[in-house]
Amino acid sequence: MMDDDDVPPPKRRKGGQKQRLQQLAREETPATSSTADSGLAQFLEEAWAWGDLTPQQVQRIAALTKKDMLAAGLTESDVPGRLKKLAEIGTAGAHSNNCHRDLMAYLPGKCKLPRPFQEVLPFKTGQSAQAFMLPHEVFSALYHHYPGYWQASFLPGGVPALQAFWKHFDKHPCMADGTLADKDDFRKTCLPLALHGDAVPTTGLGKVWAKLLQTFNWHCMLCRGGSKATLFLVWSVFEQLLVAGDNGTLETFFRILKWSFTALYHGKFPEGSVPARKAGDWLANGFCGVLVCLQGDLEFFAKSLSLPRWSSNENCCPLCPATGSGAAMNWRNFRETAPWVGLCWRPASWRAFPERSKCPLFDIPAVSGATVAVDYMHSKYLGSDMYVYGGLFYYMCFYLMTDTPQANLLTIWSELQELYRLLGVKHRYAYFNRLTMFVRKSGPPKLRGRAAEVKGLALPMLHLWEKYMNGQLQLHRMILAMLKTNCTMELLLDEYRDEDFFPQAAANQFKAAAFQMAHLHGLVADHFHEQEDCPWLCHTTAKLHMVLHSALLAGTVNPRLVWCFANEDFMGITRKVAQNCVRGTKAAAANTKMLEHWRIGMGLHLSSVE
Repeated sequence: MMDDDDVPPPKRRKGGQKQRLQQLAREETPATSSTADSGLAQFLEEAWAWGDLTPQQVQRIAALTKKDMLAAGLTESDVPGRLKKLAEIGTAGAHSNNCHRDLMAYLPGKCKLPRPFQEVLPFKTGQSAQAFMLPHEVFSALYHHYPGYWQASFLPGGVPALQAFWKHFDKHPCMADGTLADKDDFRKTCLPLALHGDAVPTTGLGKVWAKLLQTFNWHCMLCRGGSKATLFLVWSVFEQLLVAGDNGTLETFFRILKWSFTALYHGKFPEGSVPARKAGDWLANGFCGVLVCLQGDLEFFAKSLSLPRWSSNENCCPLCPATGSGAAMNWRNFRETAPWVGLCWRPASWRAFPERSKCPLFDIPAVSGATVAVDYMHSKYLGSDMYVYGGLFYYMCFYLMTDTPQANLLTIWSELQELYRLLGVKHRYAYFNRLTMFVRKSGPPKLRGRAAEVKGLALPMLHLWEKYMNGQLQLHRMILAMLKTNCTMELLLDEYRDEDFFPQAAANQFKAAAFQMAHLHGLVADHFHEQEDCPWLCHTTAKLHMVLHSALLAGTVNPRLVWCFANEDFMGITRKVAQNCVRGTKAAAANTKMLEHWRIGMGLHLSSVE
């Protein structure tokens, strides 16, 4: 009898011929299903990163998709591994509060963008570590890891297009007084950059501190495209947490930005780089970037950059020494020969101005008060146009038409819809049937609406006015001339929409139309100010003065190139990301979470297009 130790092991069943052939086929066929990329997984990951889906929704959709695939007769190995990974986060949904943690452990490693730079900043709640996507590090990472995307974002037309840009931008006031004189052959290697800052409302997020989210992003002025793909986030912060002063929150942040943009200016990694061994190395094989445009609305310029406040009676313009009172330098002088026209800031005159801003951004090489770009969108469409159109709607509904104001408005709305159709207006008001669209509880009539909707009113308003005006009245003829010159400006903007600058003849025409429009606007406002029953129709503000600055520079930079439509879209993106990041997060720490989301989302986007 054999001992237990001597019992031979059982034979392994090899199966019949069919089973062996099936096994051989499985071994010879690449297991592509589980390793292949998944379009749905890519979509879910990006949607989560950009704030469109919560982590729990991502897990649920992935799990249901996997379940349907298995129910359709597919095997576990047929489910794409990327989709399977999403279905398994949060212990397959059993612990949904861990879904975000698992995503953050899984996705960041796939991104080749640099890890955010860390620095401690002061807040009202105390010191807090903050994360920043520094421009010079992003610039270099894109060049080395995503060369195709770098080319499309920073040098889309190649070196010839870069040279053509500098040929005309050389005449811009910010380029005077030897700016870039120390850069050899800058027309072939220096990329023009813009920095934008603004605050977006974030109320309704369930946090008492979550009211205004101030966001900073940057881009290359040569690039065209959607805001998500062409604008690069630096930092976001809730305004209610900011500490003022020379060592305050924004001042500390601006010193970090100064360090980064100075490195971009020189085209090399600076001392103190992470890792420090890169110090002195080229960022992008000799290419560099120079900050030639500071973008934002007038509130941002005054509040964050310490530039003149537009409502001040003294120094009220960031681009010239115009004032709100007195006759000599008053911004209400809308003639082309106005004294302020010849005194617009240049680098040397601005630095000699004793009341200039001491913001650290103006210590960056090539940056001065002349670098500030007043936004045509905020100045005109969300500024002077709102007062003109609001005043004219009020004038027609309450004075020129014969029915009640509400009935008159309904008539105008019906006619406006028909004009939209006939003129092919793209951006239209969805409704315009309430007097509150331009009648306010206090203050002069002012139109409500989005910038694109106001922009789309130029031609329809001209046709409406031609119908209801009285050609025998000088006031009505002035209003007609004002609306015609306004349309001239809009037509020129549309004609040269793809150009970096206006040709000289068009620039002269645009400037003449702008000054004529502003002069007529001032005359119309003065007329109504003298009337007892309607003293504030077509009111003027300093924003009309800013429109003229845009017109003066049209030959060197197209107003469309520096307006903030794309930046406003980007603000909406950051707001959605914020909504998904503030839950369960302390106020000052929310930014770090938001920035990592942006980094992941941008990395996913880059991997899909590269």
